[in-house]
Amino acid sequence: MISRIVRWAAQLVILAGIAAFIGALSVAPAFTYRPADMAFIRINFTHGAPRAECWRPTQAELTKLPPSQRRPNDCPRERPAIVLRFELDGVVLLDESLPPSGLSRDSPSPIYRGFSVAPGPHRLHLAMRDNPRTKEYDYTSDFDVMLSPQQNLVIGFDPRSGGFRIR
Repeated sequence: MISRIVRWAAQLVILAGIAAFIGALSVAPAFTYRPADMAFIRINFTHGAPRAECWRPTQAELTKLPPSQRRPNDCPRERPAIVLRFELDGVVLLDESLPPSGLSRDSPSPIYRGFSVAPGPHRLHLAMRDNPRTKEYDYTSDFDVMLSPQQNLVIGFDPRSGGFRIR
């Protein structure tokens, strides 16, 4: 009976020590996610470029195909990549082609990027092209913002409301 009480007490002491160790680790190593004197700009949205238009193959092209592959219209499933450009005070921070997601490359292109910047007034310029046939950007926006230390500015996109928006 006494050895059983000793075992229970030893287990209780060991478990209390483990819990105290875990509790000390949760507060002891101070971790700063971002510097206290910086602001943070985050670009976070998902946008799908429109799919390419369907095309009708000629009768000669149809006869070259096996009968099981003859379709009156050929509609590609893939979406084109979107091109995103982000400038802060005239300095290009992001100029990237974002491929579509999905196994068949038919889902929207996601973007999640963050930038630590100095607080104060800034001029943001955003441009996005989702039509691969043009060289001009389909959506452009300019914002004048005043950032304070530790502020988190999020840039989103909604084509129905005119393009880029900040929150």
